[in-house]
Order: sequence, then structure tokens, then C-alpha cells
Amino acid sequence: MSDAAEWHVGEVIDEIRGKEIHCRDGLVGQVSDVLVDPVSGRPLYLVWREAVVVTREVSIPIDYVERIEGQQIVLRVGREAVERLPHFWTAEAGSATRPCHEEGY
Repeated sequence: MSDAAEWHVGEVIDEIRGKEIHCRDGLVGQVSDVLVDPVSGRPLYLVWREAVVVTREVSIPIDYVERIEGQQIVLRVGREAVERLPHFWTAEAGSATRPCHEEGY
């Protein structure tokens, strides 16, 4: 399962959840969910959820995936590119409530 363009929902969602996401300069976190195209059934984004006091959710485009090695998903971009992606703050894990409108986003 190395080419993200060939992933299909039934084959990957349960297998991908929980895998570590690594970028060129280190660990990002773990996949908490996979967002799919409802028509084609192809995955579009990996969701990275980071909980502190509130939860930040970031949808990482599948195009960022370079390869999968065991329990690791390796991205072709650095952490700075992931940090620049739009993100959502939630009070409870599992439901995106409002997009972040911080400067630079």
C-alpha cells in the first residue's frame, strides 16, 4: 500500500488510523481519521488531531504522502508545510466546529 492514489476506502481506513505521520523533519502525530470522496470512495485527506486544552484538527492532503513504511506514513513535505494548512479548533474530539482564522491562515 505505497501509492496513495490507489487507496480505496474499504481497504485502508481501519489500517491507516493510528499510524504515525512523519514529515521530512520529524514526527507530526498520528492519523485519527481519513476523509474520503463520497463519489469515488478515494481518500482525500488524513486527519491529524492534536489535543491540548482544546483539540486542533488538521486535514493533510493525500498528495502530501510520499510512502508508507510499516506503521509510519512519510510525507514529502516538512512540518512547516503541515503547520500552514488550515485547521479547526474543537471543544470535543471528533467534531470540527469552526475554522481557525489566525493570522497567516
